[in-house]
Amino acid sequence: MGILMLPAKILNATDLNELQSFGSYIDLKNIIENQLGLKLRVKGWDSLFWKIKQLSDIIAKNKNKFFELIESYPFNVAKLEISKLIGLKITAKNQTQLYTQLKNLTDCFCNLNFDPSQRFEKNKLMNFQSSSKLEGIDIYIPSNVSSLESIINKYKR
Repeated sequence: MGILMLPAKILNATDLNELQSFGSYIDLKNIIENQLGLKLRVKGWDSLFWKIKQLSDIIAKNKNKFFELIESYPFNVAKLEISKLIGLKITAKNQTQLYTQLKNLTDCFCNLNFDPSQRFEKNKLMNFQSSSKLEGIDIYIPSNVSSLESIINKYKR
């Protein structure tokens, strides 16, 4: 496995054995710390796994609050409050670095549900529709999936 696999595979590990299958403890810890720009302060597989899960939950719940803190409070106060919220020391030296570090954190943990195959299917349909228009054929592809109830109500007499 390559080093660039961090976000989806490592952060989506469902159990400790799956996390261990991605490589050695020290390598994974270093990869995660470098990607996030934070020191995790963990000392084993178990604490690494639980720290990842804890960060994932905290960031998902407080994503908007982090950026509100940056906008509403002075740099030092915002940095201290965010550090308390996530339970890790933020190392940013100015407002821009703090924003960048938080953007990186939220991008890593909030985009875990990205599915490339689903995106491919969506793009494939849009491309098909667009290429058909070039040939003078109008094809309607509904943007959402119709539920059974909506179809029954549509044709109900």
